[in-house]
Amino acid sequence: MNTELEKPPLLLRYFHKYYKSIDDGQIKDTIEPFTEDDVRELRRFERGAFIRAGLAGALTGLAVAMGALVVDYVDALGDNHITRFILNYPEVFITIIAILATIAEIVYLYVLGVRTIHELSERTEKTRLATIQDQNWEFNLTRLALEMPFSHDPVFGINPMREASPLKTLMIGLAYKAKISISTFVAKALVKRVLGRGAARGFIELVTVPIFAVWNVLIFMWVLRKVRMVLIGPRLIRELALLAFPNSDYTPTNDGFQESMATALGVLIVQKGELHPNAAMLLDYLMQSIELKEEKISDKREVLYEKISHLNPQDQLRLFRSCLLAAVLDGNYKKREEKLLADIATKLNLEWSTTEVKRYANSLKKSGWITDDSLRKQMTGLFHSANFKGNDVAKQ
Repeated sequence: MNTELEKPPLLLRYFHKYYKSIDDGQIKDTIEPFTEDDVRELRRFERGAFIRAGLAGALTGLAVAMGALVVDYVDALGDNHITRFILNYPEVFITIIAILATIAEIVYLYVLGVRTIHELSERTEKTRLATIQDQNWEFNLTRLALEMPFSHDPVFGINPMREASPLKTLMIGLAYKAKISISTFVAKALVKRVLGRGAARGFIELVTVPIFAVWNVLIFMWVLRKVRMVLIGPRLIRELALLAFPNSDYTPTNDGFQESMATALGVLIVQKGELHPNAAMLLDYLMQSIELKEEKISDKREVLYEKISHLNPQDQLRLFRSCLLAAVLDGNYKKREEKLLADIATKLNLEWSTTEVKRYANSLKKSGWITDDSLRKQMTGLFHSANFKGNDVAKQ
């Protein structure tokens, strides 16, 4: 499935080429178990990446501090055109150093991100089939390395941004970008208050060294958390397919249930406001398995409610249980998805536990790498947490 409908940004195209240059392009069309040994190996590899990201941030802060120290002790460097420029424009000199150091840091972090994510993808390739190792898969991994949002373009008639607020999306992005600047400013202000305004400029800048390091580690941890969700996505979809389509050998027959399932997924995508790669893979699986036409699915609630009203009660329950799993494929579960599930459950007269869904989403997002056995156990438990009213099920 190609969700890159528009020409990708130049930065994404460049680093996608870099990703492909270090990738062998080969993947075995087999699935092997994901074990505790695999989990330990990946966690060890991630720790090394965190250390390198932290060192890059520390070096950036140190470069700025060294520039400030040069300003403080410029008299010791003699009299020449460079020192005269520093004396006349100290803030400009420090700003130039900061810009150059930041550019070098960003380039390094992008390269480190692409190489780290590629290596993680290589080490987990045994958990997915060759059919998803396509251009879109590589683009999504490169997006994560560059901290770019996933595609918002419509696909199969589903528009992820149909109900999203552009202003809210913009404000979230600005708030994220401002975090490092604000924390650095606050730290400098505290040092000035404690030591007085006469404190050496170089010493004040040294305070930012651990801040840059810590923020780099935190951001890298945040990025890799999203990477894990994408890399375990094929396993999530495989387990969901086994639960939603039992005895189907991953190839469901089109009896109306699949159209309802694809439409339910479309409505969930709209609630989330983005096309997460895991949702895209599940949608592609449904479309390709039964050769479903685009006009047969929708992203509108009223169409979904109409479709599920024609299913028999057992298929309605199976569809709702599948929706519980589809709602947390990206590791996120928020009010909009919760409200949608609550509306469906009310219409179908089902009992379910929103607390159980939240617990599983948080566990999936925070636990990181997880073995096949643990993943299967958790997904099976969530799948069967919903039932007809009157049966034993955890109360909402």
